[in-house]
Amino acid sequence: MKKIVKEYEPLLVNCCDTEEKIQVLNNLSEELERRKPLHSLALSEEAFEMATHDGNEKAVVKSLLHIGRSLWLTGELEKALEKLIDGLTRVRRINELEYEVEFLNALGNVNVYLKIYDRALEYYGQALNLATAIKYDKLIAGLLNNIGEIHYRLHDY
Repeated sequence: MKKIVKEYEPLLVNCCDTEEKIQVLNNLSEELERRKPLHSLALSEEAFEMATHDGNEKAVVKSLLHIGRSLWLTGELEKALEKLIDGLTRVRRINELEYEVEFLNALGNVNVYLKIYDRALEYYGQALNLATAIKYDKLIAGLLNNIGEIHYRLHDY
């Protein structure tokens, strides 16, 4: 994984401080998530280590979200659940509601892959309620789609 991070070092050279490096790593991780999930995982793990060392809990949470999503996309579902649940616990402590919606959605996604539809619906429902309450429009349509997809898979129209 360190070899992957090394590929992106030229993008980190101009960073002024650790906080900026963490932000760049997490942004790159998010950008690469669907196309190169292993790269996304390596970058978010590096950001996580730096943020943990720096005591930046918000950056730790963001890193955990990307780690969990990357693990989901690489098929490491149990590890993904572990990281996402850890992140959800942390995000609730720091009260970052938009990130909480993102974690709940990701947990729903992993449970769909595990075919644990009742738990996926529970996570999606919590995410939808919170997204609606805080007017986090970015995810509302996606959450409704995810809920509809589960009902489709269950032939529950």
